[in-house]
This record gives sequence, structure tokens and C-alpha cells, in this order.
Amino acid sequence: MANNLTGDYEAVVQVSTRQINGLLATLHQNGAQENAPLKLVHSAAVRVGDPKPRPGDVVVGDFADWVNAYQTARGPVGLGDLRKHLAGFAPPGAAKMIEAEFSKFEPRPPRPPPATVRGTVKVQLASPMLSLPSGSTSEITAHVSIRAHYYPDAGTDSMPEPVHGEVQATFEVRQQTTSQFGRRLIVQPSSQDSKIQFVTAPGTGLSAADVGRISAQVRKAVRESFTMVPVDLPSDFAFSEFKGLGSGPGQAVALPIQLSGGSLPPGGIQSVNNLFIGPAGFAFAVSKEYVLSVFQPTIDNLRQFTQDFTLSINLVFTTLHPHYHFSVTDVDLRFNEGSIDFTIKGKATSPSWYASNYNDIVITQRVTLVMFLNTLFIPALDDELTIS
Repeated sequence: MANNLTGDYEAVVQVSTRQINGLLATLHQNGAQENAPLKLVHSAAVRVGDPKPRPGDVVVGDFADWVNAYQTARGPVGLGDLRKHLAGFAPPGAAKMIEAEFSKFEPRPPRPPPATVRGTVKVQLASPMLSLPSGSTSEITAHVSIRAHYYPDAGTDSMPEPVHGEVQATFEVRQQTTSQFGRRLIVQPSSQDSKIQFVTAPGTGLSAADVGRISAQVRKAVRESFTMVPVDLPSDFAFSEFKGLGSGPGQAVALPIQLSGGSLPPGGIQSVNNLFIGPAGFAFAVSKEYVLSVFQPTIDNLRQFTQDFTLSINLVFTTLHPHYHFSVTDVDLRFNEGSIDFTIKGKATSPSWYASNYNDIVITQRVTLVMFLNTLFIPALDDELTIS
């Protein structure tokens, strides 16, 4: 049965998106320091509208630059026809070299005419923020407020102004396991246009059509101008899944883990549904079942515990020495808010007719769980031990 806090998992870590965004703000602030080891940029210049190279395109080197320029000057012509033309009119030695260079490339269709939008965007970026669609297990949305100025190339169209607002881009996040790299985190822009948008700032006066044109170029830039490098995960990386819980300032990312290293539960991430982080930036929940499994060897040993002892009872004229046999009758854990009561019940009986039997001895030790760095401590203080 799923635990109220951890679902079918042994434990769940929750990190508030507010805390994550605070860390991103610090990295953005570091961008003002030239030598900061970790930082996010405040401004950038980005090309938009450039055609992506296709198989067969000649894209590098002096020869490639010359061929591209010659092809553009001649108009729409295939690479194969261009090869025949250049080799046919060149001296024998040069023709052989041209053939050798062209043999490195496949024939390609004519290059398309220049795009309507092509140029350079200079953009200022505010501190980025992240959010997760509630219940999402595969998507994260980045929010970045921007101010931008567009410089179109000669012969291309301008863009609506001012470009002032927020870019909202959703990315798909998944893990991939390969024999070569092990576990990797793959991040890719969403293929759904509705999940990559530009939202204009109030007061800009841009029409819906203007916002649509800017959004189209934002999608193109997000999908084509940035390289999403896979992240190699350590072999002992504990988290295999994530889930967004809640919304707004109270939202958190839930990261379930199996502390024992066991296999993932059948219910998987869908069994994690409760937000318990409260106002904190970080919270950690351990299932009752896992805590019981940790205590179980101790419980089993205590249930077999017995001890024989002798008491001295001083009377007026004599001293009696009854023998007693102590045995454990029950061991139990009671979970309270903020603590656990570890209760041992036992009895002490004597064969002596004059000695009393004690059949209801209760020893209670209150313990707490404290997480420090990567270690879970279970302190048991002497002043929280009671015997009745």
C-alpha cells in the first residue's frame, strides 16, 4: 500500500522550485564577475534565420567558401552540375584537384532563396526561472524575461518592435542508458509549438500577429541555435525519476529514491502525489516501512533477549535473595510527529513464593531522525528514556 508521503518508494526528496530559482538568480548575479567559475550570461548576440547545413553542403574551408560563393552567383544549380562545369573548364591538373575535393560531398538540391527573417539579435536576459507543469514527469519549463534588438541582414524583413517580454520554453527531460556512456540525461526542446512562446510585456502595444511572428523566431532559435549537451550521470546517482507537485510559489520537484538499492516499485512515480515541503526549500521523507526494515534486526534480537539476576531485599531480621528471570514480551515502534517511540515490553518472574512477579515492564526510548549531508542519524538521548 502506498505511503502518504513517499508513495511506493522508500524515500522522497522534495526541492522547492523557489529554492532552485534562487540558485539560478545567484548564478545570474555571478555573470557580472569576469572570473566566476559558475555563472549565467546577462547578454548575448544570436544569429536567426540562417539555413541549417544539409547533407552534401560544403560548409568549411577555403575551397568550400569559394564553391558556395560561385554557386550563389550562378543561381539555383545542383552540386553535381556545378562539379561538371568547374572540372570541364579547368586545366587538367586543376580539374583533377577539383574532382578530388568534390568527391568528398554528395550531390545536393539547389540552395533555397534567403529567408524572410535573417539577421542578428542582441538580447539582454534577466535571471532565468524554472517551473514544472503540475504532475509532469518529463517536462520542465524555462522562463526568461528579455529585451532584444533585431538587426536584419540586407534584403530581409525587419521584426516587430519592441521585443520586450518573457520567453517560455518547455524542454523534454529523460534518462538514457547506453553501453558506451552509461546513464545520461537528455534535454530537448518540445516539438509542440504551443510550448515555446513569447509573451509580450504589458504596454508594448504589439498585436497578436506581431507576437506570433516573434514566437516563431523564438522557437526556431531555441530548437536550432542552441546545442543541448547530454549530461553524464554518476554510476551511483540516486534519482531515476522526477515529478512536479503543486503550483506557484509552493511548487516542488519530487525526487523518489530507493535507499536500500532495491528495484523500483511497480507503482512508479505515479504513486508520489503529496506535497509535504511546506515553507522550506528542501524536505526529506522516509517511509515507515523502510524505517521498520532498518530497525528489524534490532527488534528480532530484542525479542529473544533473556536475563537471569538476583535481588537483595533487606528485612528487619534478615536479607532475602530472590532469583528473577527477565524476558522480552513485545517490541514496537510508534511513529509520532517529529519522533519515534521505541517501546520494549517485558516481564520479570521469580520462583520464590515471597517475591513479587512483574508482568508489565515498559521501557520507552524516544528517537529522532536527523539528515546531515548524506548520512541519516538516529539520536537516542538518555533524558528521553522512561521505564515503568
